[in-house]
Amino acid sequence: MIKRNKVIVMIFVSVFLLFNSGPSYAFLGWGKAKTTSEIMEQTKVLIEQKEYLKAIDQLEDVLEEEPDHADAMAFLGYCYFWTGDYRRAEFDLKQALRVDPNNVELIQRYVYTLHKLNRLDEAFGIVQELSVRTPNKKPLQDILTNIKQGQIEDYKF
Repeated sequence: MIKRNKVIVMIFVSVFLLFNSGPSYAFLGWGKAKTTSEIMEQTKVLIEQKEYLKAIDQLEDVLEEEPDHADAMAFLGYCYFWTGDYRRAEFDLKQALRVDPNNVELIQRYVYTLHKLNRLDEAFGIVQELSVRTPNKKPLQDILTNIKQGQIEDYKF
């Protein structure tokens, strides 16, 4: 009887482990994310912990479900920037700017990414063009001034 109970317990434990062995965020106190906002919150924590590759995986999942999610595009660009992939960062930040063209922080980060790619002339043109269309021109004019004065380093991520 004792041997039979041990076998039953072992089978139960094996089945339990089998069904609970998928990816889990339990180490952070999370269950599986169900909504985009939950995934984005988890992603912010991963970014704060400098877990950029894990954050990239989650952000790509969000963009599969919601291709025009500006924050996911922006965070994806930030993550690629922090991993040193400036070309991919530039691509994703540019996509985010298409959805959210008046986001000054996003513009600053895009300009800084272009700076890292040695494309300051292009950055200047983009900011100049955006400043014509943007209601709050002051922050963009500050960016233009800093580009002209070679102080673009002030806009680090």
